[in-house]
Amino acid sequence: MEAYVQARDILVPFESPLNGAQFPRLMMLKEINNFRRSKMADLANAAERKGWPSGVKL
Repeated sequence: MEAYVQARDILVPFESPLNGAQFPRLMMLKEINNFRRSKMADLANAAERKGWPSGVKL
């Protein structure tokens, strides 16, 4: 039990910065997903305008 308490005391200063970095990472992943979805929609629209068969599922 004592080892757990000592380890926790050592790791507490790192917990806040790690948790603070989580939100920007999630926002970046969300933006990447939105960008990819937008690109797929653009490709599907271009194919539709050219009369190509639709192979892109959104």
